[in-house]
Amino acid sequence: MGAAIVGTHWTSAPPTVALIAMALGGMLGGGLWIMACGAMKLYRGVNEVISSLLMNYIAIAILNHLVQWPDARPQQPQQTLTYPIPDDNMRAISGGLLCIGD
Repeated sequence: MGAAIVGTHWTSAPPTVALIAMALGGMLGGGLWIMACGAMKLYRGVNEVISSLLMNYIAIAILNHLVQWPDARPQQPQQTLTYPIPDDNMRAISGGLLCIGD
């Protein structure tokens, strides 16, 4: 989620800078998330294996909720509501092989 937040705010950055910033944002977010497991071990004595497994389930549920936002119309299938990735960044991700819109 940290990488997605950084990536959506740095759309005007060059692709290499955006990818590095997204990797650092993901590392920071993951480090803060796992630090919560360490805090639970330190302050409450919770087993770190159990707490990290449960934190993974919580993270997966949050990510699924953010990617597949519940639609207001139940007869329609769920829609993916994500920001579009600029073509320059897509070229950097795919190694320069972008067929859509070329």
